[in-house]
Amino acid sequence: MILLCFVAYRLVYIDLHLSLSPGSYRESYVSDEVWYVTSARNILVKLFGVNTLNTWLGDGLRCTLILGGRPNETLVNELCGTGSCRILDSGYTGVEYTYATVTWDESSSTTIPVPLGSGLNAVYVELYDGLEPVAEKAGSIGYNITGYICGWALPDKNRINEYLNLEHPPLGKYIIGLSLLLGDNPFTWRLPSIISTTLLFLLGYTVALYILRGITSEPLARLLALATPLLMLTDNSYFTVGALAMLDSFLALFTLLGLYMLVKHGYASLGRRVARMLIFSLAGCVKASGLFAVPGDFIEGLLNKRDALTRVRNGFSQLLLYFTIYPLILLVLSYPFINAMGWSAWFKTSIEASIRWHTGVKTTSGPITSSPLDWMLGSNSFYMWLDASTGELVRCSGQPIIYLTALIAGLVFSPWIIEQDVLRRVLLLYLSILSGYTFLYLVGNKSLYSFYIIHFAPVSTILLVSITVYMLKSTYSWLGKRRDEG
Repeated sequence: MILLCFVAYRLVYIDLHLSLSPGSYRESYVSDEVWYVTSARNILVKLFGVNTLNTWLGDGLRCTLILGGRPNETLVNELCGTGSCRILDSGYTGVEYTYATVTWDESSSTTIPVPLGSGLNAVYVELYDGLEPVAEKAGSIGYNITGYICGWALPDKNRINEYLNLEHPPLGKYIIGLSLLLGDNPFTWRLPSIISTTLLFLLGYTVALYILRGITSEPLARLLALATPLLMLTDNSYFTVGALAMLDSFLALFTLLGLYMLVKHGYASLGRRVARMLIFSLAGCVKASGLFAVPGDFIEGLLNKRDALTRVRNGFSQLLLYFTIYPLILLVLSYPFINAMGWSAWFKTSIEASIRWHTGVKTTSGPITSSPLDWMLGSNSFYMWLDASTGELVRCSGQPIIYLTALIAGLVFSPWIIEQDVLRRVLLLYLSILSGYTFLYLVGNKSLYSFYIIHFAPVSTILLVSITVYMLKSTYSWLGKRRDEG
């Protein structure tokens, strides 16, 4: 309990530190929060009709006004003069469009808009008398307000007010969206991640304790299981990614819940297999990489200690469950998108385009990318934010010693581990997740980032602690037997 309180305190401290750092409203987003928080807010507004998000700051309703042209000093002065609003952030760089003719072939051509600049045509205001008087004033000086989104200021990104993050399934954005309903501000939108990350430490201890109970005595198992959360404290992925409103902490939480079900129940009953499949499917509804657990679950079905026919039936029936139930869950969660966009548009953007996005290079510039091998070696770590108090960049480097040692130990001792049900299941899941990311890298996705490590970091720590205790206990028993024989 003391350890969990410390983790929660540290995460809240980081949250407050980031929330109170100097900068404009539009610059309050840290790292990929700019995409996930904004898309969660846009989903609430465009798909669920919720456009009254409160920041719990000020006396009026805070909104980002989307303009028909670049904001300028005249607009700002005129709007301030109405008395109906207060300008909070007028630093949006905006974007203008020129038009170019593109010839597709000898017989056809089309004119397309070409953006000049990458900002958002917007101004962030606090409204006191609603939108109408401000819209009238803006119109009188030649600016049309084409839309507005209430809540925290949108980031200064072109067309960010339309962004829905369709390259990822919707569950993670729904979770962030629920926090926005409580208050649209940086501290509140990070709370779900803080809760999820804190639970990772609790679950890490719980899974390790269950495994160690089968290896050593109950009192010793309780003590040794503490090594898991203590080692997790040395991994900064929990205190970088896990402190921000990003999808990866939710992904890790569902993955660890699925591991608990896999370790504890295996293929004991159909009901528990279905429950585990549902949990891993929910991980896949946060990010498609949540489905990297599926091969490990399938292989466990083939290896569990039953007759050959039962093993084959278990493995392939579990695979069939994933192929039927996961798409249904995804469709249910995606219904608001399908309803708004239509089936064809949703399928092309959320399925077809998403597959291309995940299996190809997403960017050739910008944040530093890394490979699964880099994660094992601690190389090419992603910069999460700039610490305003020290002026240093904070990196998500994780704890590569744990990841690499767990991988090597798992492979070296696999002849013994494969005979131990619970240890085998942890190793299979770890290898399954790593293999999934490695496959993506090999087929062309060279835009992987080090903050993905939080997905498998708890699994690697549990595996390392469990293997260490198991091998020490086995060695001690072997030495005792040799001593008795001698």
